[in-house]
Amino acid sequence: ADFGDAIQLQPSFAEAYDQRGLAYVRLNQPYTALDSFAVALRLDPRRAEYLRHDGLARARLRDPRAGLVKLDRAVQLDPRDAASYVARGDVLLQLVEPAAALADYDMAIAIDPRLVPALIGRGMAALALGRVEPASIDFSAAIRLDPNEAAAYRGRAAVAVAQGRLADATADYGQAIRLRHDDAEAYRGRALVLVQLRERDRSLADFALAMQLQPRSAALYFDRGSAHLSFGATAAAIADLDEAIALDSSLVAAHVRRAQAHLMAGDPAAAAADYAAVKARDPTFQPPADSAPNGAGRATE
Repeated sequence: ADFGDAIQLQPSFAEAYDQRGLAYVRLNQPYTALDSFAVALRLDPRRAEYLRHDGLARARLRDPRAGLVKLDRAVQLDPRDAASYVARGDVLLQLVEPAAALADYDMAIAIDPRLVPALIGRGMAALALGRVEPASIDFSAAIRLDPNEAAAYRGRAAVAVAQGRLADATADYGQAIRLRHDDAEAYRGRALVLVQLRERDRSLADFALAMQLQPRSAALYFDRGSAHLSFGATAAAIADLDEAIALDSSLVAAHVRRAQAHLMAGDPAAAAADYAAVKARDPTFQPPADSAPNGAGRATE
């Protein structure tokens, strides 16, 4: 209401439109947010901050390439704005371009060495590139600077998983969840660790909490389906993998995992159909010799 009042009093007040857009983002209304950002940019087209907000909203709408165009422009307009490099790095990570993301986080940290989101982002990019030790250093630095930042603990937990320290990973995921009860990725990460620890009930409870927060995540259904399969619950696995494929038919790993589930359930015809679907997308694909998974796998979205 306050932003609306400000806009009524001064219709050319670009910042009010930008702030209203951010409010809509917080309300999970990104399409409405884009309308407000568009007005703000029409009134002040050279404001890097407005471009950054618009770009991140577009990335949230699963249009990261369009978001990247806006963020490129933001960096061009204000090359000393560390937040724009962080935002572009985040979108590049979403696009699975960790090397380019790393370069942006490096730029942000060169501008502001104490910028916690940049340290966390750089840690995530390093981890995606298999650089576990540099990632660990960045996450630990972020925690020292802000011990209440859940994402830093989640990142450090991922390092612990990569190093095989599952108890430490469980503890860090737990701390992330204590700090942010709505951190779906922390619940998901802990659930996957608990599968490895063979703690079925606790893992499924964490998957359920993550799904309450992200009910349309194909990756979550894939992960829980994989977990069910690793525990021998083929019917539950197939049901979750059906849902993963319904949400994202391009998730090849879900077709492969569902084929494995069908084989374990004694239905080779259904398995062959899934393998054929994968083969249609990738003619070089060969069905795995061992169709029974040993544990849950992580899908990417």
